[in-house]
Amino acid sequence: MTTLGYECFWHDFESGRRKNFEIGEKYKKDPDHMKWEKWVPAQNPLEPKCSRVFSTAQTGEKVFIARLKHEDQLLPGYMRNGWAYFVHKGKVIKTKDEHEVLYNGHVKWCMPNRVDERDVVVVGRDEDGNPLFLGTFMVGGTSLYGEVRKGVCNIVVIPEREDFVPCSPDNPIPSYVVGMFMDLSCYPQPGYVYYNQGSFSESYFMVTTDRGLVSNKEEKYFLVGGDVSFRPHREVPENLRFKVGFTKQNKPIYIGTINIGPEEICGSVIDGVCYAFKKSIRSDGGNYKVLALNER
Repeated sequence: MTTLGYECFWHDFESGRRKNFEIGEKYKKDPDHMKWEKWVPAQNPLEPKCSRVFSTAQTGEKVFIARLKHEDQLLPGYMRNGWAYFVHKGKVIKTKDEHEVLYNGHVKWCMPNRVDERDVVVVGRDEDGNPLFLGTFMVGGTSLYGEVRKGVCNIVVIPEREDFVPCSPDNPIPSYVVGMFMDLSCYPQPGYVYYNQGSFSESYFMVTTDRGLVSNKEEKYFLVGGDVSFRPHREVPENLRFKVGFTKQNKPIYIGTINIGPEEICGSVIDGVCYAFKKSIRSDGGNYKVLALNER
């Protein structure tokens, strides 16, 4: 992750270092510093020319830095193909005409551990008064942008189905690894979902080792990308296993698959046993596979 910071020769403000912007201020006192413009889809505005304020996807489309005023917060995000994406309280906000786009700015990208926090561009503040910064990292070869909140960069990713991690490439009906946050834990519960005839099915999860769940909720999270694969658990050392959380007894939870005939279904691996759910609870302590990083 890198964060947006001020160029050193623009620190010559009245303070001697930089100006402290108020929440939502549009830099009117210093218009040469950063220029934001309202995005109007019906118009054809001039695209930003400064390479620091946009990136280019592998398809050639440009990805712009954007911001949105929402519930008294100024949220940083990005715009591509005319749509802007932002993160707020774990939810995705998608808008076509309520946001602003950064057109120019005397700024640069900095590694967060190599820049004084006072020199980082403060985009806004959250409901607790903590500063919100702007960060970027690569997703599928493209730099995307999002908020840096309490040291964590949150970016909306709109993946293609080809980026999802499958339970098995040999399943007769494609199925993919998903997660869901439940009240029982702060960690996502691993499960799976089918993709058939152009749409996704309900999701299947293990709530506990003796309780399964079928969910029609949209609030599931797909596991995307990563150099990972399901392999027989006996062949995978613990340091390569994809850890998703811990039990209340502080035992690690991994993601695994069980073979139930024509397909492999996904669930939790706890204490050397894989648990998955389809109509009934299935468990396997000997022949299951575990999701792991691929060795290079």
